Amino acid sequence: MRIKEVEQRTGLTAKAIRLYESKGLLKPARHTENDYRDYSEEDVARLKTIAILRKLDVPVKTIKEWTDGKTTLHDILRQAAEENREASQESELRHKLAEDLADLVDQDPERDLGETVQELEELNALLDRLDKLIHEEDGHIASPLHSTILALAAIFWTVMLILDGGTPDRALWTLAGSIVLTVLATLDWRNYLNTPKKERRSNGCLAFIIGIAVVLFAFFAFVIWISNWQLDHYTTAPSDILLQRGSWLMFIPVVELAIAMAYLYAKVRGEEWVLFEKLPKGRKAWAVLAVLLVIFNLFLLRGFMTNASVATEAGIMRYSIFDPDGTFHPYTDVERVETGFRGKLLGIPMEWTGDFYYKITYSDGVTENWSDCGTQAEEETWTWMYRLDEWCLAGGAEKSGSDKYSEYCEMEQVYVDILVDVVNNR
Repeated sequence: MRIKEVEQRTGLTAKAIRLYESKGLLKPARHTENDYRDYSEEDVARLKTIAILRKLDVPVKTIKEWTDGKTTLHDILRQAAEENREASQESELRHKLAEDLADLVDQDPERDLGETVQELEELNALLDRLDKLIHEEDGHIASPLHSTILALAAIFWTVMLILDGGTPDRALWTLAGSIVLTVLATLDWRNYLNTPKKERRSNGCLAFIIGIAVVLFAFFAFVIWISNWQLDHYTTAPSDILLQRGSWLMFIPVVELAIAMAYLYAKVRGEEWVLFEKLPKGRKAWAVLAVLLVIFNLFLLRGFMTNASVATEAGIMRYSIFDPDGTFHPYTDVERVETGFRGKLLGIPMEWTGDFYYKITYSDGVTENWSDCGTQAEEETWTWMYRLDEWCLAGGAEKSGSDKYSEYCEMEQVYVDILVDVVNNR
């Protein structure tokens, strides 16, 4: 039979099968016509036995001694049982399985485990669960480190809310989250410290932490660069301009970088990440994927650069990836203005409760939120909203707004007062 069928029947990869061949653990016959390997039922049975022994942490060198007839399967299994007597969940399971297999061989010393494949299917399932158990992070420092970072972030946010005079109910919510995350981090550390020292692992953690720092630095550097490019490119009247900046598209490179870091993290730890299991293998496939990603990101970059709207006393110029030259809208094109502060969810204040919004709807149906805009003119923060509001209303736009939930706004009070005046036409 061909190697594809052997892969399906043994659960081993072609790479692993060829490795065992190179180590001399099996020698499949070859077709005289094309020199292809021809695996027999005996080869399949032996590979299943080898897979079981490897899951019991039996070294390839020891398995080679068995295939060469220098030791018996019984001796190997008894040795594996002895080496897994330590008091940890995974080693106890290995110990029990090795003993059971040794007892099976005791019943018939001449029996090859490969001849009892059907009897071992349940044991194979248990060994697969063992593999999963080992990777559940109890013995890896990554789990307590991740939960600790989350707990510290929640604690930091709670402290900032208290110091900045945030609303008490929001501070209570973040405090509750901090307590829960701290408890989870404590439990993670307890599990890790209760793991025998020789089973503790830390591979990949440093690379992962450095990767997170690189992702965050790259994102903020990218946002700053795009913002400065837009200011330089679209500014024509610095004393009379407001620039709409930012786009959800900017988060796509962050997601791409995060996926890449997670993939590298899994590879460092010797794991196969599920998301990439279905991808085609080989250099050609990766080269095609790389080209597609470059094209996709160049398209996004064009979108980032052209995603801007400029407001002057004469009107608003809107730019986009499909309209890089811009479309001018006099304020008579602004049909509606909606402004205020975001509310609660089911009566509960959320992270975004109190965020200011100023939505402009044009005659073509497009709506823009101008709550995140700025100006190069030297004027006090947020006072430019007075002018933008005045220009829109002078053009005949209908306006609706409410200062409800303004008490949840986390800006300094002087700026909150400015935004409340804008909402209330003062």
